[in-house]
Amino acid sequence: MIDWHRIFGLALTDLFTNSNYHVELEKDVSTQQQFLDVVIVEQTEGPPVASLPDGLDNLAKHNLLTYKSHQETLDKWALKELVGYYIAYRKLVSPDLNHLRPEEEFQLYAAVCGQHPLSGQLGEIVDQASSGRL
Repeated sequence: MIDWHRIFGLALTDLFTNSNYHVELEKDVSTQQQFLDVVIVEQTEGPPVASLPDGLDNLAKHNLLTYKSHQETLDKWALKELVGYYIAYRKLVSPDLNHLRPEEEFQLYAAVCGQHPLSGQLGEIVDQASSGRL
């Protein structure tokens, strides 16, 4: 089999030789650990959740969430980061790169919350966290 990626990279290496650019092939970009805020994965057993928080309707098999508190901004960078996590996560949970799980199995969410997010649903945990007791 012809390794077209390598040939493409070598051609670019040749093109940029003696220029102000450096070409690297097969660059490992996973050296910095990354954390997705929340993943909600559908289980095969158990009853469905009776009442979901606002905005979490249409859950898929794999639901990836980024959370921004009232002190953070949901900006273009945060959304690009969420899409990047989706790509990495989809590859991770798929059998292999030639057999990726269908896009329909994934849903992306961005949660922007006020001072006491989900206080109605999480009650005391939120109170403890906001008072520094958690």
